[in-house]
Amino acid sequence: MIAQTVAIRHPSRVLSLISIYSTTGNKDLPPPSPDVLEFLLAPAPSEREAYIEHMVALFRVMAGPGFLFDEAWTRMITAKAYDRCFCPEGTGRQVLAIMNQANRKKALASVTVPTLIIHGTDDPVVPVEAGIDTAEAIPGLS
Repeated sequence: MIAQTVAIRHPSRVLSLISIYSTTGNKDLPPPSPDVLEFLLAPAPSEREAYIEHMVALFRVMAGPGFLFDEAWTRMITAKAYDRCFCPEGTGRQVLAIMNQANRKKALASVTVPTLIIHGTDDPVVPVEAGIDTAEAIPGLS
């Protein structure tokens, strides 16, 4: 979403755009799956071990079906993130920022740089329709 915004607002600073796992901000698109949305809206526990358990469960739901889930790696990286800087307010702000994005679909028609859209077909966080919507908005991609 940030890369799209930069390409729209500052086209002279962008040589190419790769939009990964993103959306146009179109409010008519499907939301995240209910399981993911429940986790994203729930406050993370403040105690370290409970936080790690919560995040492992969140990442397991976000991974979606069809992919191996590396629980050991997820625990390790989540523990490192907690130890580096535990800031649950930041996660809440990020989710709110995403939910309140303006619809960039019309503005994306101004993007003229080479663009690649990468999006999974079974994404429980940002449904594939969002990737399709992005591709349809940028000239020459649909």
